[in-house]
Amino acid sequence: MILMKSKPLIIFTKFPTLIKAGIFGAALGLILSLSYIGTSIWLCSSLISCPIHWFPFVIIGLLIWMATMLSSILAAIALRNMFRYFDVSDRGR
Repeated sequence: MILMKSKPLIIFTKFPTLIKAGIFGAALGLILSLSYIGTSIWLCSSLISCPIHWFPFVIIGLLIWMATMLSSILAAIALRNMFRYFDVSDRGR
């Protein structure tokens, strides 16, 4: 069996750090918000006292999605700045 070294997706590596963080945050936020909406619908299908309309679940899901995307972009900015500040190698000097 021959083990091949996997290469990263070439298109994804050419993006700046903030764009990559935004894409990662959008995907993670979408997973979290859809799981929240799905769980809420699943729980409310068996309860008697639930909201009549689906609108609150979508609003909370969108807030989760936006918060996850923004927090991943802010974390990428902070980590990039920390890397530049604490970099002890001779790169870029």
